[in-house]
Amino acid sequence: IPEESPAYLTARFHLLRMNLELGERSAARDGLDVLLASAALKNLPSSVNLFRGLRMLAAPNLDDFMRFAARGPVMVTLQMNSGETPGFFQEESIKKPKTGDLFDADATRVLNRETPFRLLKESALSAPLPSNLRPEALMTAFTRGLMLGEDISEIARRLAETEPDLSAFTNAFLNETSDDGRRFAAAFLLLHRPEARPYFAAGISRQLHPGKLDEYRDNWWCPVDIEIGLDARANYGWYGTPTPNLLQKSAAAVTPEFLAGSTSVESKREMDTLETLGAATDFLGGIVLQFAQSHPDDARVPEALYWLVRAGHYGCADVNTWKTTRAAFRVLHLRYPKTSWAIRTPTWFKNDFDIRQKIKARQSRN
Repeated sequence: IPEESPAYLTARFHLLRMNLELGERSAARDGLDVLLASAALKNLPSSVNLFRGLRMLAAPNLDDFMRFAARGPVMVTLQMNSGETPGFFQEESIKKPKTGDLFDADATRVLNRETPFRLLKESALSAPLPSNLRPEALMTAFTRGLMLGEDISEIARRLAETEPDLSAFTNAFLNETSDDGRRFAAAFLLLHRPEARPYFAAGISRQLHPGKLDEYRDNWWCPVDIEIGLDARANYGWYGTPTPNLLQKSAAAVTPEFLAGSTSVESKREMDTLETLGAATDFLGGIVLQFAQSHPDDARVPEALYWLVRAGHYGCADVNTWKTTRAAFRVLHLRYPKTSWAIRTPTWFKNDFDIRQKIKARQSRN
């Protein structure tokens, strides 16, 4: 197929994809590097992003992977504007969020499902990432590390440097000498950050100041064993219809070579653990309620219980999340009834937004 043919880039994409699937990774990298540097992709930003995604999967190491994982959005639209048409429904008059380079669904698939914590930690601390993605990378590694029982001290120090507003929380965490004290301090920090998740999200992130609640329940995290919970933005579009890019989807079976072998076993073991820990409110609630039992005089406990009730109301709910919310409410009012945190929590909510039931209903409709 000649280079001037309209079919050239599509055929080239699949040829290089098959190089990867056959294990011919060096040939795929060389071909992709030549193509990305050529004039064939001039003024074709969507095609550039697709080939950069393929080049990401051909990466021989973590740094090379992260160099291609973040890509520039071709267009930000507020409508069902899949044709990249400027002025669609006069949307140009509407203020749109400013973004830097972002992760696409192919990158979050690998980072969330196939990358072990030790590499996520390394990428958050030192990998070549755009400055706008560094805070999310650090918060994701901090959250996942806490859930897996890993040492997250170095991540906490870097979080304080990146987000000075967190320095009081990170200092409290670093100054704790006991395991349960450090777990509580970490959970206390995450309760103040509704944007926290143990996984990355594709596309445009929450358009709120860190620490602000999203009124549409885009707060904290859903159970990791739910497929769309790992990245609802990437996998589901209007009315819950899956909207994958077909070329990108065709490469979904490719795993970068540095994640193969024992690393793959390591990431699978960690995912199995994460899938047992439930939604954010349940996981953080277990830590807080246990600490409240053993350290009832800690001044942070009433505030933590207040945030648990709010997390159960505004966050992603699992089947039994309401039980955690109810327990937090009862402890707050029975033990700390005169605190400002109890006064600010006059009710608790039996959240009826069960994500498992919603997904089951959606699947039956489809």
